[in-house]
Amino acid sequence: MKLFALSLALCAAPLLAAEVPQELMKADRAFDAATLARGLDGWMSYFADDARLNQRPTEIVGKAALREFYSKMFERR
Repeated sequence: MKLFALSLALCAAPLLAAEVPQELMKADRAFDAATLARGLDGWMSYFADDARLNQRPTEIVGKAALREFYSKMFERR
């Protein structure tokens, strides 16, 4: 039974892999639409509360800190 499940998974893997680029594009378009519609709020809606960004020489930790960091980018618009 385990061998059958493994065989089935291996056969399905190429089909699943073909869907990945489409799913990524769908997610990217949703992110773009949210940002266009709601600006910084839309942008930030895709971040987890504990998100991190390596911004050498420091690391920005947490959604509130990231909001502050990205707010400068949105002010330039």
